[in-house]
Amino acid sequence: LEQKERHFNRIEENHTVYRKEQHDFENKLIAIRGMCLGNQEETKAEIDELLLQSRMKFSKVISENMALNEICTEKLKIAEEYEISVIYDIRIPKKLFLKVHEIGTLYGNLFDNAIEASLELSVAERRIELSTFVQKGMLIITMRNQAKQEVETREIQKENRKISFKNNRNERGYGLKNVREVVERYQGEMMVKREENSFEIKIMLCDV
Repeated sequence: LEQKERHFNRIEENHTVYRKEQHDFENKLIAIRGMCLGNQEETKAEIDELLLQSRMKFSKVISENMALNEICTEKLKIAEEYEISVIYDIRIPKKLFLKVHEIGTLYGNLFDNAIEASLELSVAERRIELSTFVQKGMLIITMRNQAKQEVETREIQKENRKISFKNNRNERGYGLKNVREVVERYQGEMMVKREENSFEIKIMLCDV
């Protein structure tokens, strides 16, 4: 009887939490509805924030920053699918001076670049390392992956999914051009380091 009572108490607690979140969500939608007559960009930003909050509930919590958490969760799923080992040290606050789309450009493209390079290697060699944190107002990102010196143009197909690879000696992947644009926007630094069997990108950004 006592066990059943505890069970029903937990159900009631869950319902209370759900009702509270539903009420809060409805209030946010009411506010957004009012904004629709005003600034569309502001409305879009509010909707993006709500979407991130919703997805966060069903995602693995890797970072307090919802945008970064969403990106990392998705990229880790892809890495796992292709048997790529990923080691990460993420210490990013909930609020960051970057816009949501800029976070996506930086981390998304860096992950894509590293995953593409990893697929050129044997499973045993596939390894990605991400370290990112904020120190004295500066955002620091270091992405390192094992890689061949030369990348041939070819395609890998798995489960009806195709991933294309292009040979680019200066910067692997077109996405790095977009990364550089964000870095330059914040007057930051981007350093690319190539070794015989590895590729590393280090980015440092300040709030300007």
